[in-house]
Amino acid sequence: MIEKAKDKVLEVSTPYEAETMDNYLKYLYVLKGRQNKNYVDYLNTAVDDHNNQVATIDTEYTNMVNTFNNEMQIKGAMASEDYARWQTVLTDMYNKLDGATASQLDTQYKQAQIEKIYADMSIDAIKAQQDSTKNKSWL
Repeated sequence: MIEKAKDKVLEVSTPYEAETMDNYLKYLYVLKGRQNKNYVDYLNTAVDDHNNQVATIDTEYTNMVNTFNNEMQIKGAMASEDYARWQTVLTDMYNKLDGATASQLDTQYKQAQIEKIYADMSIDAIKAQQDSTKNKSWL
């Protein structure tokens, strides 16, 4: 829409129409900025949620390992069913933590998207300023 509006700015014949199109162009840039901000907020929330999940899983795993070590120190010897129970619990928790770490790539991708959006927003702001200056030069 912004590109179409830029093309129409070149087609206007009066200063009033040029000013109206310039205001419309600014409005489109504002809408694009708002949309980008909402998307960035969504991505930041997803990254924060992921980091919180990883931290929770890591804490649970660390607590279970500590509990296991404490029980080993107290009992010394362990029955085979206790060993099997602990092995299952710790293996499941380790697999959860490993899966959370694997999804770190998705988080990094979202962070890269955020950086790209910020860069695009900066470029759009510069373009909007340049377009506004060009349109006012012949008014």
